[in-house]
Amino acid sequence: MACRLKTLDRNTRLLFPPDLRHWVPENHIVHFLIDAVDSLPEKDFRIKKR
Repeated sequence: MACRLKTLDRNTRLLFPPDLRHWVPENHIVHFLIDAVDSLPEKDFRIKKR
């Protein structure tokens, strides 16, 4: 099986940073909200099927 490599243009800017949290200050509320949502137990949520 032949291996295909993807060409990479290192001069092309990224549309977004690898982690969007790098765009906001360390003391921004979004960091608290991310941590709060991550701490919620997933078993308590259900997906509503149509």
